[in-house]
Amino acid sequence: EVKTQDLTETLLTLAYLGISDFGNFSWFEKPSSGALDFALKKLESLSLIENSKITELGRKVVKYPLPLRLSLLLENFKIEKKEVLGAWITALLSERNSASHETAQEDCDLIFELKKPPGYLEKYKKVVVQLSAAAGSYRWNDQDHDILKKILVKSFADRLGKKRSISSNKGMLSTGRGVVITKQT
Repeated sequence: EVKTQDLTETLLTLAYLGISDFGNFSWFEKPSSGALDFALKKLESLSLIENSKITELGRKVVKYPLPLRLSLLLENFKIEKKEVLGAWITALLSERNSASHETAQEDCDLIFELKKPPGYLEKYKKVVVQLSAAAGSYRWNDQDHDILKKILVKSFADRLGKKRSISSNKGMLSTGRGVVITKQT
């Protein structure tokens, strides 16, 4: 299984434990050097590892009981002093909500979700409070728009995309790769 899995979180955990020579680590089944390089480059691009050593940001991110990207997202919101907004965004993403596809009036489906009536968001409150003791109720504030976009780009830069036009189901990822957007995505 180690030969087909993304090793990003594994390498971050190893770095947190003080292991920096991933190639010579005593793996049960040694992954390919390509898989190790891919994971290491991803961690470096996210500023979680530098020169095979964990960064301060990496030390904070590894402690969350969340997938790596959501941990990074939440920590980036904390860095920007927007912990409450970060808890709500992380909860929305972690609960794999089925965002409505009626988001044409917004450039981000998360904003569409946050602008829904307060009662709609209540189902996420238990998760939100677990992520941030400071988080209570939240109402979308248009001033949060720019910081939300900034942190999404910072946390998911290699996974962001833009529709070619509002009515199109085709888009372009930040990596330059074209995609087709379906109801399942």
